[in-house]
Amino acid sequence: MQVFVYKLKNRDLEEELEIKNQRNTTLENILKRHNIKAPEEKLKDKKNHRLIDKVYVPYQMEKLETVDNITTPITLLSSEEKIKELMLIIKEKEVRKSLYFIILERSSCF
Repeated sequence: MQVFVYKLKNRDLEEELEIKNQRNTTLENILKRHNIKAPEEKLKDKKNHRLIDKVYVPYQMEKLETVDNITTPITLLSSEEKIKELMLIIKEKEVRKSLYFIILERSSCF
């Protein structure tokens, strides 16, 4: 009985894996069609048992609703690069906010 249950569970897992592999292949084909470089497969770090660095889409690409009009390949960012990019965006927004407050103060003085 246990062997039957094991085989049944194993078959279900294999079917799920096959569906995920088909989806992965479809998504990779879509990326290729739009000249987007697919992230390299990252393996687990055997010493620390964690995934080795993920990759992220640049902020400007995240904001786009469609990638149909993109003609240049997109370079994906490492975790560190993504953090630096977002920190710069935050700093720019803080500067812009400060400027708005200065303009508001000056305009209310008149």
